[in-house]
Amino acid sequence: MRCCCPQPLHFFSADGRSSSRSTENAVLFSFLPEKSVKVQFIGHYLYYYKNMKILVTGVNGQLGHDVALELTARGHEVFGSDITPNYHGLSDHTTITSMPYYQMDITNQISVSTTIKRLSPDGVIHCAAWTAVDLAEELENQEKVFLVNSKGTEYIAQSCKSIDCKMLYLSTDYVFDGQGTTPWKPDCIDYHPINIYGKS
Repeated sequence: MRCCCPQPLHFFSADGRSSSRSTENAVLFSFLPEKSVKVQFIGHYLYYYKNMKILVTGVNGQLGHDVALELTARGHEVFGSDITPNYHGLSDHTTITSMPYYQMDITNQISVSTTIKRLSPDGVIHCAAWTAVDLAEELENQEKVFLVNSKGTEYIAQSCKSIDCKMLYLSTDYVFDGQGTTPWKPDCIDYHPINIYGKS
């Protein structure tokens, strides 16, 4: 979570006393609710954020793996999830192999709801998906593709909403048909995907 505000008139040190020292020595500001808030100046603006408890779905895959590692490196508390009973992704001796892992089948609404409510994260970054583009075209796989990519995402969104948790979903450029002549608007749904993976 990152916010920005105009450069303040003064700082507050750890003991709450006003200080004119550099930003490196400024621990918190009077308007910030927690002492765990991190502070950084970029140009003339102050950016502040606090460490968060984040669930990353699909950590067995490349995207989920990298997202979880990046969040951990930034000091966030990260939980990984995927469909296998234990972490089954890249064993690269990084922190992801030892971070908390939870089995969650995103096509099972009860599994999703139970896991998210139990962990009660500040945010969910949804990286789990059917990503085999060519296999998605095969008739026997299409129901599963929509179950994973559409219903699974819906279940996660519903569970996040029920506990007032933020959700970030990563989609794909396969939703576009490549025939656009003007920039797409954020809320546009007239994308015309040309394959099952994009439609899902």
